[in-house]
Amino acid sequence: MKGFYNWRPLHLAAAAGQYAAVEHLIEQRADIFSTADGGLTALHIAAFMGHTAIVTTLLSHIPDLGTEKRF
Repeated sequence: MKGFYNWRPLHLAAAAGQYAAVEHLIEQRADIFSTADGGLTALHIAAFMGHTAIVTTLLSHIPDLGTEKRF
């Protein structure tokens, strides 16, 4: 479901500072990498709005791409 500026529910919750909603959407497997118009992610929006708890939560769900598994 997309709406205003192609924002998804996660974008809207992040913008509104709705921490519980963000947590719930992530638990329901919301795509934290989805982009709205202009390439904005929920992380960009939360950071711009100053919602540091949401920023921290979103960052904690990003896989560590610098980690290599060695066998």
